[in-house]
Amino acid sequence: MESWLIYGLGAALCFGINSIINKVLTSPSHIGLSSASTAFLFLIGTAIALGGYFFTQKTYAVPSNNLAILLGILAGFIWAFGFILTLVALNAEKADIARLAPIYNMNTLVAVFLGILLLHELPMSGDMLKVVTGSILIVMGAFSSHEEFKVEKFYILNSSI
Repeated sequence: MESWLIYGLGAALCFGINSIINKVLTSPSHIGLSSASTAFLFLIGTAIALGGYFFTQKTYAVPSNNLAILLGILAGFIWAFGFILTLVALNAEKADIARLAPIYNMNTLVAVFLGILLLHELPMSGDMLKVVTGSILIVMGAFSSHEEFKVEKFYILNSSI
């Protein structure tokens, strides 16, 4: 198995466990911390993990390229903002992780489509069907738990036309 795949699977496992921990922390039916308190604790954990990673590397330096600095800071900001939105959503009434996780994991679609559009990273012809099928399954999973998007309801509405 290639190393990038192992790291990707490890990241998926970490993010999945993180979702459960965040739900337990923020949900009023569990610990019930505010989104802000959870974000602060997350900041401490993130600083420990990133600091540990940073200091274990053999070479590290702040880039001198302004664009690299700007994009790096922007990436961190966007990721943190998405995390905050996730915490606020988990703190909301009736926020089930089983319903929310497929929605925020639609980020896969955003990454795939922006990779194709902006970076010209087209899947190989043999992988195109897999990418399209996977994208469709992600969208179906994200919206299958919401009553207004139920497939059965769609068929009932269309059959009366």
